[in-house]
Amino acid sequence: MLTGEDKRFLRSHENLDGDSKLRKHEDGEREYNLLGALKLQRAQKDNIYRFKLFGRWKRHGLSASDVEKHVPEGLYDAYVVFRRMNDK
Repeated sequence: MLTGEDKRFLRSHENLDGDSKLRKHEDGEREYNLLGALKLQRAQKDNIYRFKLFGRWKRHGLSASDVEKHVPEGLYDAYVVFRRMNDK
C-alpha cells in the first residue's frame, strides 16, 4: 500500500466525440476575461492598473479597433495612445 507521499496523481481528461481531444482549458489555453466590467471600472480609476491591463490586451493581440466597442471612450483613447507609444 502506498503512503500519501508515494501516490501519483494523474490528470484525467474527458474524451470528446470518442477522440482523445482535450477540452480547451486542459490544452494549455485559458479563457481570459480581458474586457470585464470590473476590470474596466478599475482601469478608469487606477493609472497603474490601466497600464498593466493595456499590456495584457496587447499581448493577447487586441487592437484598438477590437476594444473600441467594448470600452468607454476615455479608455479607448488612452489605449490608442498606448498602442502608438508601444508598437514597434
